[in-house]
Order: sequence, then structure tokens, then C-alpha cells
Amino acid sequence: MKRTRAIALTAALLVTSAPLGLATMGAGRAYAAGRTYFVNPSGNDSNAGRSTRSPFRTLQKAADSAGPGDTVSIMNGTYSERSEGSNVLTIKRSGLPGAPITFTAHPGHHPVIHPVKAWNGISVHGASYISVKNLEVKGNNDALTPARAERESKKGDPTFNTNCISVEQDRSTGAQSHHVEVTGNEVHGCAGGGISAIDSDHVTICVRPVPVPVTHHRDIVGVAQLAGLCHGAVVDGHALTREASDETRHAQPAPRRTAGWPRRPARPRP
Repeated sequence: MKRTRAIALTAALLVTSAPLGLATMGAGRAYAAGRTYFVNPSGNDSNAGRSTRSPFRTLQKAADSAGPGDTVSIMNGTYSERSEGSNVLTIKRSGLPGAPITFTAHPGHHPVIHPVKAWNGISVHGASYISVKNLEVKGNNDALTPARAERESKKGDPTFNTNCISVEQDRSTGAQSHHVEVTGNEVHGCAGGGISAIDSDHVTICVRPVPVPVTHHRDIVGVAQLAGLCHGAVVDGHALTREASDETRHAQPAPRRTAGWPRRPARPRP
């Protein structure tokens, strides 16, 4: 397995980090610079979405418009699901090697993706060559209590099972997500899970280490801090790779189905 400057975190992660630059994903032909689509909660999905003066209103409209090499630039505001039981953002369109589709905060902006009664804040759903970076995904845990969960939790209700970011298979087509980078995001407060990869391959979760008290955040299972530029989890094939600087250590091969994560987050049943 190739060496990378990364440390595997075998957990659903909650980490705050500064923006990171991304290396080109995959190898292949060079592509011309893609288009940029802009999103603002005060926009309109009937707009062209190609400038800050005529942005789309919803993340989903931008995701359904973007193609290989394109960027979705997300402006200030709070983005929630349009209907109960949906995702705030479902990414189904794929990029190409060397031309990923990128979802990122607009320069100087701090948008918040806030799932309330959604299964996922962001779902990479059977898509490939995708980059999700520099976003805050904030769940609804502050409004939930264990007592309320015991009283009200039921099958088919995402309220107590929301995941922040999920990289997963499209079970309707069988397509698996692959070559996905989730970097520099702030993820917290989701009752189901922080960041998860299920039935997926070549997934990189990369963060800069910051001191985060574990007792203050419910989604953290473990946080590690080592010297270096980039720390995260690399899911490549059937095994997790744990690497720091010039030292390389390999975890035992994990079943493809779980991609090395210790638990599966809640998912809606078909």
C-alpha cells in the first residue's frame, strides 16, 4: 500500500480544522478548469447559479448541475433539508480522475449545513471523484435528550439517527462510492454518526489536528495528534493504513463492507 502522510482514525470523527489544500485525485488526462456554481439561501433555483449575483438557493440544485471538474461554492447561511426524511445534500453525480466535483465554502464564508430531521447532512451516494472540504456540518443534538429519544425514537424516523457526512453505496443501483476526499471540515452534533464510509473504496478523511476535549463532544471516539501537515483516515481497498512521517504501519485487513470503521451509523431501511 502506498505511503501517505496520514494517520488512520478508526472512528466516526468530529474534528474542527483549518482549510486544507487537496492534491489532484487520481491520475489521467488533464482537464480544463471547470465551472463554478454558487449557492446562497437567498438565491433561487431558477437562476443560472454561475455568479454570486445569481446563485442557486439549494445545495441539491447545484449538485444536480455540477459535472467533472466543477466546483460548488457555498456562501454564508444555514442549509437544512427541504423535507423530513431527506438529506440536506445528496451527491450522485461523479467527477473523473483529475477532475473531481468539489463542494466547498465560498472564500471568506462559513456556511453551516444543519440536518434536523434528515438521515444525512451530506450523502456521497454511489458517486466517485468527489471532494467535500471546508464546511461545517452541525447536527441537532442540542435539541435532543436521552429521555426524549427513549420516548419518541421509532423505525423510519431520522430525528435520533442523523449522520453528518456519509460516504455510501447507492443501493438502488449497486454503485459504490470511491475516490472521495473529505477534508478540513467541522463536523459535530449528529446523533447517528460523524463521518462514515460504508461499502466504499479509496476514501480519504483528512484533518489538521486540534486540541478537542473528548468529553465535550459526543461524536468523538478518538482523536490523535502527531507532527505533520495532514492527519486523517485513508480507506484504500480492504485495509486501513496507519502512517505518520516516514513510519508505516498497516492495520489488519478489514472486511470491505465495513471499510474498517468500528460501527455502522444508522441508515434508513428501504
